Amino acid sequence: MSIITAIVLAIVFVSSSSNISGINNHPNQNDPRYPKVFNIDEKDIAWIESLLDTMSLRDKCAQMIMLPVYRNYMYSTSPYYKSTISYVRDKKVGGLIMFQGELQQQIEFISKVRNYPISHC
Repeated sequence: MSIITAIVLAIVFVSSSSNISGINNHPNQNDPRYPKVFNIDEKDIAWIESLLDTMSLRDKCAQMIMLPVYRNYMYSTSPYYKSTISYVRDKKVGGLIMFQGELQQQIEFISKVRNYPISHC
C-alpha cells in the first residue's frame, strides 16, 4: 500500500468518526469512542477531547501512521536517519515499529529521536 493510499484511508476514517468532540455519555456506558477496556473517568475524557480539538485533520491522520525502522535507519550516516526523525518530529507520525537491531541500539535511537532539535513547533 502506498503512503498516499494510507493517508486517504486515514482521512476517510477520521472524517467518518469526526463527531469526537463533546462528551455525550459517561465512559462506562456504550460509547464506542471510549471502550470499557480503558479505565478512564470524566477528567480523562475532557483531556482527550481538549487534545483532539487542538489537532488538525492532518495531525489526526499522521497519528494513525506507524513507520517501519530497520537497523540501517538507526545510523546517523544512513540516508534514512534524518527522514525518519523528520517524520516523527515534523510530520508527527503516530509511532515507530522497530524491525531490526539490538534492544540497546533501539533505545539509543528512540532517545535521539526524542531529543533531536525540532525544526518548528
